[in-house]
Amino acid sequence: LAWNGLNNVLRHVGAMKGEVQTRASLGLPPAVIIDGRDPGNIVVSPEDGLFEVMLEPGDPVKAGQPVGRLWFMDKPSRAPELLCSPVDGVVVVTRAIPITEQGDCVFVVGTVIEREAIL
Repeated sequence: LAWNGLNNVLRHVGAMKGEVQTRASLGLPPAVIIDGRDPGNIVVSPEDGLFEVMLEPGDPVKAGQPVGRLWFMDKPSRAPELLCSPVDGVVVVTRAIPITEQGDCVFVVGTVIEREAIL
């Protein structure tokens, strides 16, 4: 993204040959802006355990839909707890390290917003 952006700026000001590349010219869909700043979009681990991701960043999600499972290593016979999305949106962050402690962020859900909302 940064490399393509730099090349486009250089093309735009005439310092580099070629046409400015747009998402449309590359066959890509329009860009979307995803807002994940609301603290209510952040899900933390309710207990120590092993977090299993069920969805990946970029996946759409509905409120109440499971995004991951928390397994309890100290009690293997205990059923895993489903950790669900608090809102409709898009998964933007998932925990990379499975071992988690109570209070660790395990995933974040962002909501699609219009450009005007941030200006």
